[in-house]
Amino acid sequence: MPLACKRPMTNKDYVEWTCTGTILGDLAEPKHSGDKFEIRPNTQCLKIVLDRTNTEVAYVQVKDILLKKTYAIRAEKYVIAAGATLTAGILFSSRLTLLALVCIFPRLKHATED
Repeated sequence: MPLACKRPMTNKDYVEWTCTGTILGDLAEPKHSGDKFEIRPNTQCLKIVLDRTNTEVAYVQVKDILLKKTYAIRAEKYVIAAGATLTAGILFSSRLTLLALVCIFPRLKHATED
């Protein structure tokens, strides 16, 4: 889980920590059972798999690292937020090129046109 910290101005000896659980609040709790949001602990995203036309995400392939089980997750929307290094690794493992990303995520085109 990513962590961040800061030292408050009032006490330089104290470090205030924050993490995904702090930011997400109740959504980070395993008991949360929202029908449109789920956090799966001990799960590693292996790659993004595109549909036959290479224009949409068909599913993401993930692995439960405790059970050593690989399976697919299908959703309407996907958020890949694995940090700078791991996100790049997921995209590379998925064989997604910049061209493919621009087709799937048209808003990226504006950032790459400059």
